[in-house]
Amino acid sequence: MEARHVNECKFVGYLGSDIDIKYLDSGTAVGKTSLAVTERWKKNGEKKEKTVWVPLKIWGKTAEYAIENGVVKGSRVFVSGKFDTEEWDGEHGKVRRNFVNAFLILKIEKPPPRDVGSKSGTEEEDVPY
Repeated sequence: MEARHVNECKFVGYLGSDIDIKYLDSGTAVGKTSLAVTERWKKNGEKKEKTVWVPLKIWGKTAEYAIENGVVKGSRVFVSGKFDTEEWDGEHGKVRRNFVNAFLILKIEKPPPRDVGSKSGTEEEDVPY
């Protein structure tokens, strides 16, 4: 049996810039932005943190949908896509850039603040038991 390969990645992070959208001659939208993904952990009781910046390309209706639905710089988003590399001739030879081709981008809304003292809108005397 032949081994199968999987190229899929998923991230939750914050957009580092508004989506810069352009249209190809074919009319297909291509959006570019970056995603900040921060990992936090403790080592020997000390809090540690590392942020990785992931370049994103967002194609077609996905890019248009994201912009129409308020995905802007600072938005917390879920991104699903595939890892890719583009290559071109640069001043000092071949240049490669890794990025994620995003095929799904969803804005994660912050939940409304909860009033700790509330009884979810129901008074005790209204409960029939």
